[in-house]
Amino acid sequence: MERRPIRPTPPYSVFRRPSQRKPIYYARFRDPDTGQRRSAISTGCTRRDDAVRWCERYLTQTARATAEAKEKTEHITLGEYARDFWNIDSTYAQSRMAHLYSCSRGYLDIAESNTRNHILPVWGGCRLKDLTPGKIDAWVIRLCREGTISPATVNKLLQTLRTILGRAVADGWITENPAAFVKPVRAQGVERGILTPEEVCRLLGDSSIWDDFRHYTINLLAVTTGMRMGEIRGLCVENVKPDHIDVRHSWEQGYGLKPPKFNSIREVPISDRVRAALSRVIAETKPNTILFYCGSRKDTPISKNWIEKNLYGALRLIGILEVERKQRCITFHSHRHFLNTLLLSKGVPEAKVREITGHRSLKMSQHYTHFRAADFEEVVNIQSRLLKMPSSAEQFESPSEISTQLQ
Repeated sequence: MERRPIRPTPPYSVFRRPSQRKPIYYARFRDPDTGQRRSAISTGCTRRDDAVRWCERYLTQTARATAEAKEKTEHITLGEYARDFWNIDSTYAQSRMAHLYSCSRGYLDIAESNTRNHILPVWGGCRLKDLTPGKIDAWVIRLCREGTISPATVNKLLQTLRTILGRAVADGWITENPAAFVKPVRAQGVERGILTPEEVCRLLGDSSIWDDFRHYTINLLAVTTGMRMGEIRGLCVENVKPDHIDVRHSWEQGYGLKPPKFNSIREVPISDRVRAALSRVIAETKPNTILFYCGSRKDTPISKNWIEKNLYGALRLIGILEVERKQRCITFHSHRHFLNTLLLSKGVPEAKVREITGHRSLKMSQHYTHFRAADFEEVVNIQSRLLKMPSSAEQFESPSEISTQLQ
């Protein structure tokens, strides 16, 4: 029996739908990949022959647009794709904020600078489809061997490239992110140093060693509350309460007030001494909005560099010279590490410490902890009691008695 040839499935079908005047022909096109029929669309035609011609034109235009899009996808370079990528109104930034992730202008500026100065000079003319894990890994290795930038900076550049290419995948320009398969460099970070409690007492026990009482108050606030530099610079008069501070803002250079890092809005308790120092600053300087304003510009805070310069000058007066300070890696941010360590060493629950410092996770809180031998007094006490125990644990009637001896 002779088989009839299989007729090809038509790419579309047309049918009429009633309307107030004449019936209108609609068309349903088949997806060329799956063969499934798509939703019906109006041809705007009242005659079948006209509707068929409309469908043929639609197929031709669609095929041409698809070919052009494919051609563009084939040849688009990283430089073309990354143009305006880090603008606040870009697809990347808007998507990140829509998903409730932080996306500060400062972060975008730094990423744009890294892209412009380090990534585009190497990869700007390369087509997205030609980027491979091997090429990117070779670039990372070359940066490390040249030694002109630190391993930590190399990782930041890799992450910046990874972010761009990740968005290119989401936008359909490439099918996978080649930078995602490249391992970051093992960076040996420099551990942040902190002052000892004795050094803090010498630094802040007497305000007379400070040329400006405001800088004394700024450092007192940082040590006792753990507020970040930007949060202190962005502190407004209205957020200073009798028994606490509402941390609601941070100052971003070039853009002004913004929410604190990771949106860590919180209430931080303050002592009578801190409140008295803040009250004196308010009474003497009469700020309008920004508490620690710069000169006659009451809407702009004291600069970061000037705050650091005054701190380093005070450290010299208590005997910590520049060489030692740099060796110990002590900066203004060390105050935040100091408070985190102090609170944990005194038995404050980690959850409360994170509420005060605004840390997002236990891992970050641990990163800020720098225990010294003196912080392990309770361990030494247990060790001492252990040495007073009988030579054999078998002399105790039950394990609970061993526990009692250790308490």
